[in-house]
Amino acid sequence: MRSEVTGRPAVSICVPIYNGARFVEAAVGSAFAQTFEDFEIVAVDDASTDDSVARLRGLEDPRLRVFENAENLGLVANANRSIDLARAPLIKFLFQDDALEPDCLARMVALFDSSEAVGLVFARRHVVLDQDAGTEATGWARRFRDLHSPLQPLHYVNHGGVLLDRWFAHGLWDNLVGEPSVVMARRACFERLGGFHPEMYQSWDAEMWLRILSVAGAGFVDEPLATFRVHAEAATRTNRQTGLAWLDRLWMVESLLAVDTLAHNRKALERLRRRATLLALRSAAAHLVRGVRSGSLAAPAAQLRAYVAVRRAEAAPPLRTVRPARDGRPAAPRGTSDWR
Repeated sequence: MRSEVTGRPAVSICVPIYNGARFVEAAVGSAFAQTFEDFEIVAVDDASTDDSVARLRGLEDPRLRVFENAENLGLVANANRSIDLARAPLIKFLFQDDALEPDCLARMVALFDSSEAVGLVFARRHVVLDQDAGTEATGWARRFRDLHSPLQPLHYVNHGGVLLDRWFAHGLWDNLVGEPSVVMARRACFERLGGFHPEMYQSWDAEMWLRILSVAGAGFVDEPLATFRVHAEAATRTNRQTGLAWLDRLWMVESLLAVDTLAHNRKALERLRRRATLLALRSAAAHLVRGVRSGSLAAPAAQLRAYVAVRRAEAAPPLRTVRPARDGRPAAPRGTSDWR
């Protein structure tokens, strides 16, 4: 329950928003309906052009904190800002078009309470396809409805290193933990490892889960605790259409190569880097053709320059630093033994 010393809630539900008027009230409503009551909702609007903010402010609930960005930051940067603004030691994500089951927080918090070694908790989810989702969505849902099979057997509390080994054996490109709306994580993990990767468009959540598993255990709830909605305006579909995620695999590998606790996976990561480079070269050719036709190569050229700069400098990728909560709570433990 809420600490009498700090006044902080136990859980911050982070809701990054951009033009979410169609679904955001239902999403936030599912948060208000939680059986676990010690939470705040941190809704951060990313300079929407619709009435998302007006709809949120009309809810008038003291647990809801609404913030507005002066300019559009993009999904990943906005998700990172929501973490910065959160006050609780546990971060629950909820995207504007998704929903939580009423017992989601209660089940996940109980798992964190059961083991200090747990850095993140994930669960199964329902998948809903809206009528405007398109024919590709049916195939996607069939393939990814059961994300976690390659990680099996899964237990209530799982060793992070074991799950990493299974994920590496499967290949890193699929998100085997799940979308942000099915995950809760300790804020201390973000303070220690940094935020979501600012250069990635599609796989930024999976890359973060991999980093957390390198220093912490994971809890698993073998029941659906959230609903993931697929529709025409969803980020996954937009990324596929624009091709902006063409360097995601390379950014993921570079980020993981910079994680000290993954040093024993270096050979595997270097093999994956070579494969990701070949895939990126194929995508670069497609971008060239598309850019010639449209008259614009600015976006992919800027992405490539950012990646080349990191490779030339042999530096770690530019991850966002997450500040400790403002109440002076201690930062994350330094030793990996405390987390795994």
